[in-house]
Parts: sequence; structure tokens; C-alpha cells
Amino acid sequence: MIAFKNYLQYKIIAVFLLLTISQSFAATPSLSQNIMTPYCCAPPFVTTLVSPSILISLDNSASMYERAYADTILYVEDTVNYYGYFKPDSNYRWESNRFVSDQFGLWPGRILNWACMSRADVAKKVLTGGKANIVASDKARLLSEGSGSWTKYY
Repeated sequence: MIAFKNYLQYKIIAVFLLLTISQSFAATPSLSQNIMTPYCCAPPFVTTLVSPSILISLDNSASMYERAYADTILYVEDTVNYYGYFKPDSNYRWESNRFVSDQFGLWPGRILNWACMSRADVAKKVLTGGKANIVASDKARLLSEGSGSWTKYY
């Protein structure tokens, strides 16, 4: 009987503690949110905020003007979507000294990307959207950074 009394006392104390703790957390949700507000943008030990600095290191050596994709032979069965200025899922036709998107064009965009892109082209496209000359107020012509001296076979 003594063991049962001790068990009952421990159970009553545990329930009391749980109710007390839950009430203290439930009573102050706005207080905990207000306390955390200043810590959302900086750790609590930082006394002065400094604007972020970003360093981008871009190689401009001669190797950046080599072809972006090392494969010198591309097979018709290949389905790799190469990154570049052309949309990989579109087809293009040659018209007026440039490639124009055409549903029935002979040149898939993925192959044009494979054949035309240099490493510098890929880097500039990733960082800035590519190098271009403004042709008209609403048009720009993308410029290749490649040396144009490599040979590729399709």
C-alpha cells in the first residue's frame, strides 16, 4: 500500500509540473516571438551589421576560349541537352545570316549549343545572360567568345 501511495504522489506531482510548464509556454507566444525578432537577421553576438561582400573569380585565360563540350563527335542518337544560347528542345533553321527558331528546322538547339559554345560563353551566360550587341531597341545579337578554331563532327 505504501508503494501505491508513493506512485500516486509521483503521478500527481508529474501532472502538476506538466500543467504548469504547458501553461507557461501557452501564455507567452507573442513574448517569445518578440524576443526572437532581432535575431532573425544576425546572430545575437554580432554588434554591428556589415553589408555582404561577394567575390567571383572568373578565369580569362586562353583555355576559356576553347570548346565547352569536349566531345568532338556527336551521334544522332545522343539525347544530351547541352547548355547554351539555343533552346535545347527547339529546332532552328538558317535564315538571313542567323539561326531562327522553327518547329520544322533542320538544326536541333542542343546540337547548336554543343557546336557553338565556348567555356567563356557558358560562364558569361550563367553570370549575365551572355555577351550581346544591341541591334535594335528590342533586339540583341548574342556574340560568341570562342576562338572558332576547333573542329566538331555531326
